Amino acid sequence: MAHRPFPQGNAARMADRLPELMGHMAVFARVAEAGNFSAAARALGLTKSAVSKQVARLEAVLGVQLLRRTTRGASLTEAGEALYARVVQAIDLCLQGQSAVSQLRAAPQGLLKVTAPLSYGKRRVAPLLPAFLAAYPDITVQLVLVDRTVDLAEEGIDFAFRLSRAPAGHLVARKLHEIGYVVCCAPSMLRGVAMPKAPQDLAAFNCLRYEGGEAGSTWRFTGPRAAKAAVRVDGNLLVNSSELLRDAALQGGGVALLPDFLVDADLREQRLAPLLERWTAQAPFGSAAYLAWLPQKTMPAKMRAFIDFFLAAAAASAQELGQ
Repeated sequence: MAHRPFPQGNAARMADRLPELMGHMAVFARVAEAGNFSAAARALGLTKSAVSKQVARLEAVLGVQLLRRTTRGASLTEAGEALYARVVQAIDLCLQGQSAVSQLRAAPQGLLKVTAPLSYGKRRVAPLLPAFLAAYPDITVQLVLVDRTVDLAEEGIDFAFRLSRAPAGHLVARKLHEIGYVVCCAPSMLRGVAMPKAPQDLAAFNCLRYEGGEAGSTWRFTGPRAAKAAVRVDGNLLVNSSELLRDAALQGGGVALLPDFLVDADLREQRLAPLLERWTAQAPFGSAAYLAWLPQKTMPAKMRAFIDFFLAAAAASAQELGQ
């Protein structure tokens, strides 16, 4: 959409006074319609002198006479007729804009821009979108999957799915579910070797690591009787994608620490085998999934529909899992 250049010179000075002038023009239009100052003043809930002063100020700014004053009332000059025609158009456009905004508030419709981490978006967000869009056919969703923290205001994003211990304080967020982590590997890796019984036993395995500094290379656990353990793992693959770690683990490349939403189907179908089942792996990065958005003075219907849908989906999933 093309935008007009910002006005310069006299036009710029007039633009600075635009809110004041718009008020004066609305008063002028009411006088033109009523045909006299007294009737316009009653309709506006103002005094006759206040109405007269506003019209006079408008005439002074524009440098033309808009109304001919007589003892019987007021009539439009040629300049007044030209201005009145355009003021009526402007008022009509304002009413159309108000109507359009009211419709957006009343019915879920329009574009929603949503972002999520790549793996989580593919596994947990994208599969639910067809049902959401079937329920709200007038909404369009633009889903952006990126493994970085997106600035919602700067990039014009309505919602972000965040995997974290706590979302940023400037965002409104609702918790969807906890994220569990699983130490696992391909069953073929366990043939002829002793199963690890404690985290320290992972030193004997090639461990596939997420490129996340200390959090990716030091795996922490809570065990029987609240025992704590932290083990520094090592291996020949270091990547910045949970999807790639899963792929490498499936191919027998090593042991991986992966979020449950990424490998739950693999574990059920025994493509991956869980290790250290008496120990609970602590989340190295995000311990829960949140739906986050910027604070809204008035929540658009399309955003309320999205929030309600994904909160309901999370609650239904938790109920199925008995959580």
